[in-house]
Amino acid sequence: MAVLILTVLALAGAEAPEKELFVLKNGEEHFGQVVLRNDRALFIKTGDRIVSVAPADVVERFSLSALSREYERRRAQPARDASALCALGAWCRKIEFFKEAREHLEAALKLDPAHEGAKKELAALAAQDPSRVPWGEEDSVLLRLEVVAVEGKSAVPDGESWERVKSFLVNARPPFTVAPEGDKKIPPAWILRVELSAEAVSENRFYEEVVVSRNWRGTAKLTVMHPRTRAVRFVLEPVEAAETLPLNDKGAGVKRAALTKLLQTLRAHPGFRYKKPAAPPPAPRPTPPAKTP
Repeated sequence: MAVLILTVLALAGAEAPEKELFVLKNGEEHFGQVVLRNDRALFIKTGDRIVSVAPADVVERFSLSALSREYERRRAQPARDASALCALGAWCRKIEFFKEAREHLEAALKLDPAHEGAKKELAALAAQDPSRVPWGEEDSVLLRLEVVAVEGKSAVPDGESWERVKSFLVNARPPFTVAPEGDKKIPPAWILRVELSAEAVSENRFYEEVVVSRNWRGTAKLTVMHPRTRAVRFVLEPVEAAETLPLNDKGAGVKRAALTKLLQTLRAHPGFRYKKPAAPPPAPRPTPPAKTP
């Protein structure tokens, strides 16, 4: 049975540096974030490792915005046999163009169903693609609610948010179970994080002097992470909500609205199908023994 930790955060973490693609003189390519640099080396975090390259060896450097143009250039190349499609799909997987990677790899297998490279790349893509949840359709998933410390303080969402999340999960398919919050006997297997945030964007004034309400923007985002490496395995794109709230509401109302939209989005995702598991078929009645004459 898979085990998840449900973590609801009030604040999102600091933004990581933007990922880039580094092309070296020897033909090697590294896609990742620069975590440290000096005059002699760039230290690039790629996946779960860090590589060191000399700045003079970098012949091209593509930002995320430039990668789309580079992808279009490579896709326009005339060769379109199975190996070329596999190579393009592998490159797309490296730069995290997962949708495009799947299209090219599946096209390669249509041309050559026995192509081992495309099969291996599709298997690697399945393990990396953040649009697919890390559990199977029939897995039974256990979630444990956990309080998280943010900047040294416990971040506990309001009770209504907890209940909405729990109500969704215990009725979803695959069958999810929410364990008691204080139960420490269950070893976690995955971390499921819901981030809620709210920001006041403007004020409404009465006769231009007295503030009577504020306009708020709220966001909700969900990620599933590996418990040890913290590598992200699934991302649900952030959803937004806008609300006009009274002054005594510090954004809780817009957070709940964003959370509601997030749960609606989850219901549409195949990995979180909102349906109770089908009841098992009744056991067959034992056949009575035949009477002996």
